[in-house]
Amino acid sequence: MLNRSLIREYFAQLAVSIIFLCVIIVGYQEWRLFPDYWQIRIGISSSYFYLLAAFGLLTIRILDFKKISLVSHKVLDAFLLATVAHLLLGLLVNFQELIYEFNHGFTSYRIFGEEILYFSIILTSLFVISLPWSYLRRRGQILSFLLPIPLYSLMLYLYRVDIKLFNFLVAEDSIVEYSTAIFFLLSSFGLFWLYRHVELKLIKYGILLAAIGLFIIGGEEVSWGQRILGISTPAVIAEQNLQHEITLHNLKSIYYHVVPAYVAIGFLAGTVVPAFKLLAEKIFKAKATIVSRWLPGFVTSIYFLQLSIQRYLTPEYGYSADRFADWDTVIANEFAEALAALGVLVFVAGLIWREREKIKLNLKYNPLINAKKPKN
Repeated sequence: MLNRSLIREYFAQLAVSIIFLCVIIVGYQEWRLFPDYWQIRIGISSSYFYLLAAFGLLTIRILDFKKISLVSHKVLDAFLLATVAHLLLGLLVNFQELIYEFNHGFTSYRIFGEEILYFSIILTSLFVISLPWSYLRRRGQILSFLLPIPLYSLMLYLYRVDIKLFNFLVAEDSIVEYSTAIFFLLSSFGLFWLYRHVELKLIKYGILLAAIGLFIIGGEEVSWGQRILGISTPAVIAEQNLQHEITLHNLKSIYYHVVPAYVAIGFLAGTVVPAFKLLAEKIFKAKATIVSRWLPGFVTSIYFLQLSIQRYLTPEYGYSADRFADWDTVIANEFAEALAALGVLVFVAGLIWREREKIKLNLKYNPLINAKKPKN
């Protein structure tokens, strides 16, 4: 006789599979045949199907939370793969249309670029609301690694369908720029917390320097609150600052080195350092782990590498050909910087997580480590 938990898991997996299959069928008709396919055929917009699917997945998610039904992680892995594949296909088609011609996707593949990107974002949203906490914990690193893909997809979609909203988001003193500052400042505070708990002196002082550096970068990103507080720039500083602000990175002697620094740091943190970390751990194993655990790995590689690529494919490096003319605008530099800052936060959060787990482990096997000393 079948176990009840197995029966609950079977029906939950079946329900989730049917919902996702129906969503893919509905979306396929719109991005492969023509937009508003269902509105024309049966008089019902595809949005209603997506809302119904969201309601169904959210219901299953609630049941899963209450242990009434269970969804297998293997099933969610399959849908994660399908979601990422759709996102990558949508990004590919839309980037090709930006480089070549507007209807390149349709003439080459019979795919509507904007529609497949829209559907990919919908599919990603539906996947996210179906994730149980246990899956987030087990696949946390993979999900963190893949996070830039849906974020890029969303920004590219906004650029194509609502340029005003896109420009508002990436404008000076707007959501994306402030997000960059917040990510750096949160990372800085996280490193200050780590500084208090790490014992190895060399690592300890390195963390302190990094924390101070990230705090300065976060402050520089919003000009130290100058525009928020309405502080005027002294004439002596304004003469040396290209944007007439109280910032270091816009000084004439520094500004023209910022973009090459972005390219170099993004490339090193996105490829060289993770490869070195992996190689060192394979060769030296436990000895290398003492130092390598404090270096960024491949989990955050996309966050940093995209900054290097974005800042390299710009007019500063001579890319003035027609096919690259709009690249600097398509995924604006502010967004690339925000994503890199998010990568720093993800990396620091990982360090904090591991350090907290280490502290818990020490407390488990050394219960008297923090015990109060008896009074005399």
